[in-house]
Amino acid sequence: MRVEAKAERAHADFRVVGAHRPVRRPLEIVGLTEHLHLFDSRAAALAA
Repeated sequence: MRVEAKAERAHADFRVVGAHRPVRRPLEIVGLTEHLHLFDSRAAALAA
């Protein structure tokens, strides 16, 4: 995954905010949830 690799090289995390069921389910189906950090809110993403 290009974005994940770029974030890793920059020593940063790539986080997906707003990952409620309509967003999360397609990501689960294609196997991307194993590679992404998913959060329901910005606050949760920043707190992780």
